Amino acid sequence: MNRDKIHDNDLLDYYGELLTQRQNEILGLYLEEDMTMAEIAERSKVSKTAVADMINRAYKQLDLYEEKLKLVELAHKRSYLIEKIKEKIDDPEIVRYIDRLEDLK
Repeated sequence: MNRDKIHDNDLLDYYGELLTQRQNEILGLYLEEDMTMAEIAERSKVSKTAVADMINRAYKQLDLYEEKLKLVELAHKRSYLIEKIKEKIDDPEIVRYIDRLEDLK
């Protein structure tokens, strides 16, 4: 499994609540706690294969949500554009407004 963990964490942040509670929990341990599948299996008292299957199903769901909604892609584009705007503005008050706008998710 060769995935980008930063992107996967973003997907989990945006869409994790749409997964089952168990998928969200397992994928959280895998991505956020950086646990191995073997460690998660031992902790969850299931097989490593069961953990791998759950992670793969969760990834498929997250990828499907992103394919349809594009929230992570849009957030990255928005952040990039906001940074470019901030580079061009000298007025601290406008920069504060832009920062507040950027904090809205």
